[in-house]
Amino acid sequence: MHRTDWEKKYDIPKETVEKVTDVFSLAGLFDLRALTNSYVNDAIGMSEDEAQRLSPACLPVDQARRYPALHLVLPEHDTAEFFRQTKEYHHLMLRTGVDCRMKILPDRDHVSMIEALVRPDDELRSYILQAAR
Repeated sequence: MHRTDWEKKYDIPKETVEKVTDVFSLAGLFDLRALTNSYVNDAIGMSEDEAQRLSPACLPVDQARRYPALHLVLPEHDTAEFFRQTKEYHHLMLRTGVDCRMKILPDRDHVSMIEALVRPDDELRSYILQAAR
């Protein structure tokens, strides 16, 4: 969603698109090719070609576009694959000039990170609200 050209692909007015200043990826996967040989793909049935076409890490970055700031949020107790992909994607975005930040949430896992968002004192909730000002 971060790299979708909303104006071109969906005819969203430029002034509307420019209102999105920050995007938050919560425990994201950026190279879906890693799923094609896993049990997860038994339900999805994604081909290697589809995985490559849908993977943000495999898409070219349009240097002429202005992208919103990207915040890659990763819970401390997530899997090694999520850490690998997030770090690689972070470096890719920085190399291509995209404002990209990485945040690791201490003492959280994939589910507890989302569940805690309802608490007013939640660290991730505060981070999102502060960054989006």
